[in-house]
Amino acid sequence: MTPITPTWALFASAHDSSLLSAVTQHHAGQRTHYQVNNFVSVVGQPVKGIDASSALVRIESTAPVILDHKPADAAQIIVFRGVTQHLHYTGKEDKEKLTVESRVPVAAAPNTTAVIIPIRKSAAWWALTQDQRQAFFHKTKTSAGHTNIGMPFAGKIFRKLYHSRYTGTPLPYDFVTYFEFPTELTADFQDLLKQLRDPKTNPEWESVEMEFEIWMTKVSED
Repeated sequence: MTPITPTWALFASAHDSSLLSAVTQHHAGQRTHYQVNNFVSVVGQPVKGIDASSALVRIESTAPVILDHKPADAAQIIVFRGVTQHLHYTGKEDKEKLTVESRVPVAAAPNTTAVIIPIRKSAAWWALTQDQRQAFFHKTKTSAGHTNIGMPFAGKIFRKLYHSRYTGTPLPYDFVTYFEFPTELTADFQDLLKQLRDPKTNPEWESVEMEFEIWMTKVSED
């Protein structure tokens, strides 16, 4: 079996777009540029300093990304980071279905919306065994489960999950989830979030301690 090559991602945001460009322009990885439109706090204490006047850059690389900035600039830049991994809670049948049905990334355009959602789960969640956590992702007699909820949206909404818990540096979030879709599908995306955040249909939600949304326009790629 060919090993999966992880993709490291760094999301950097600042109000000063020229500063943001200066500290990210020399990286060899794939860069995607965004304009932040809205910041939504959902649960827990969110990161402060990102709003509709912020610019944001995502850098993806095969190695961890380190910004080229002076110490005096660091306070002006908000950073999220993570790395892709294999699918932890997805069985063979669901994986094959996702491979066929999942939407590819959406081209940068004025009508392409992207959303970043950092998430932290409780200590009680991480104390569960692998099979106990996996059970929350599947349908039961009383709940739909995370995977079953998300599957109908896979062909509409591009999703990428970055793991942040084991990157070597303690971070206030466990994952950075990234989505993009044509803006006309905003209602579909909000429906997905509503279902995932309903503990009756998705009991996993009760383990989420912190979550917030950064809504953006996908401006360009280089």
